[in-house]
Amino acid sequence: MLGFGHVAWAEFALRRDGTLISRHWGTAAGRMMVSATTKDRPDKYSDQATAAHAVAKAINASKATHYRAEPEVEGGHESYADAELVSEVPGERSISLQMRHFHDDIAANLRGRNLALPSTDLSDIGDRLQRAIDAKADVDPALKARAHLVLISPVPLGPLVRASVAAKLFESRGFSEIWLAPSTEPPFSLLR
Repeated sequence: MLGFGHVAWAEFALRRDGTLISRHWGTAAGRMMVSATTKDRPDKYSDQATAAHAVAKAINASKATHYRAEPEVEGGHESYADAELVSEVPGERSISLQMRHFHDDIAANLRGRNLALPSTDLSDIGDRLQRAIDAKADVDPALKARAHLVLISPVPLGPLVRASVAAKLFESRGFSEIWLAPSTEPPFSLLR
């Protein structure tokens, strides 16, 4: 017993990224659990900027492109995009990014008074991700078809949760690509 009840999976991880400490474990009932504390109160714009830069790096690595992220700044919502990926190569089109947290309760807890996420079950992560996709899908179809949706996790997910997500099929709802960007981990595409 590690202070969390009976631990069932091989993965029990404690991750530190300087300000965030997260714990991941599995229960005997097969639940995937996470808890976290942070020293600094994260905000929407820093989460989005971090995710945009990580997605640009991932796209560049997988597609041999040369994008740089231009995240939205606080108070500046002049376009549809929450961030833009702008290419350093002439003729390579920019990519609009629509962004949101995949789990509003996790983000709210880490931004709350205690800067802590109590033990949270991620067993329904596939359903939560699809609900987050659906929540962003009610926009102009022409804009959406050229945009990438980035779902942000303010906590790392760990290899077992990532494997669980990779096994799921998601409806794109018209987005050209959908990425999951977990804190301190490389983002990955949710579409096959």
